[in-house]
Amino acid sequence: MNFRKKNEGVVLLSCLVFLLILLMLLRFTLSSARLEELKVGADIDEMMARETAEVAMNDAEDFILNNPTIANRLNQLGALNQLRQSSLSAAVRGFWLANSNWQGQSGIYDGNLDVSDPNGPCANQLCTNRNINWNNPAGCGVNTLCAGAGTNGQYIIEVFQGNSPGGKLQLGKGEEGTILFRVTAAGYSTNAANATQVILQNTYIFGGMRPEPQGAGN
Repeated sequence: MNFRKKNEGVVLLSCLVFLLILLMLLRFTLSSARLEELKVGADIDEMMARETAEVAMNDAEDFILNNPTIANRLNQLGALNQLRQSSLSAAVRGFWLANSNWQGQSGIYDGNLDVSDPNGPCANQLCTNRNINWNNPAGCGVNTLCAGAGTNGQYIIEVFQGNSPGGKLQLGKGEEGTILFRVTAAGYSTNAANATQVILQNTYIFGGMRPEPQGAGN
């Protein structure tokens, strides 16, 4: 009788051990599933933020080439289709080479000025000397330009002129008409304060019909 009771105790203990192992496996499986869910959510947020930043970058390029002043100038020229390319080039170049057209406008900064000047360029990649809060999706319009309607994006444009007096590019003679644009764009997954953020930066050199991107980063 004593031997049989001892056996019954061992079976109970074995069942408890197996049950504990099963519970541990179940907990590990549930934790892994939760981590995968969080990872997928983070990937979706990052993708949305990147797409919004790309929209903001496209908006910046469109503003460089087709802001209302340039569009009005083209209408005044009344250019035919075969002349539109040269007319566009002249209109864009004329607009950006005249600092008075854009200097002081929110989100546009003159690269030929000193970084200490309120209208001057950024002192670093995130342009902290211009009091821009890239971490605030609702801050669009405060020292920045807003991306298209319905997007959570903002951008700034820094304008550098080729060989103009006081210009920082110091390009060779004959390059006075060259204009370099450095665009920094921020995109957000939502308009919430804790939204995922992506920042892109491109450099465009205007020397013809359209500015050509020279590099990108985030």
